[in-house]
Amino acid sequence: MNTLKTISLSVAVLFSVGTLAVGSASALPLRNLNSQAQAPSSNIELVAQKKWQYDSSRHGKRFRKRDKDHVHFYGGFWYASPFWMLGPIYSNRLSCAEARRIVRERYNRVRTIECNGRFYTFAAVNHRGRVVRVSVNSSTGSYWRS
Repeated sequence: MNTLKTISLSVAVLFSVGTLAVGSASALPLRNLNSQAQAPSSNIELVAQKKWQYDSSRHGKRFRKRDKDHVHFYGGFWYASPFWMLGPIYSNRLSCAEARRIVRERYNRVRTIECNGRFYTFAAVNHRGRVVRVSVNSSTGSYWRS
């Protein structure tokens, strides 16, 4: 029994001495941790502010003098709509893809002929296998055979 106590005591002493030797307390840092763990590079780029420039296709026509249509003043010119105050303008019209989906509900093999203006035109195959032209009103979504 005494030998068991002696062995366990000697093992405990060896472990305590070993941990003191390995992990000795010191006021000095072990190493500089910042050298290994660098801050990740940022994906944000600073962009210089671009000076505002008039574009007639985006901002509409502008005039030096006010008239009945151009009643909004900005930067020395009169404009028809206050583009500088509005967010993006959304249209109530159907897109070409939405109109094609409407036609596909009733017809097969729908192909686009024209998607400009007030009416969209498609070529499709009806239930009898005949090729027909289908027009869709871009504002209301109503359709008919042409």
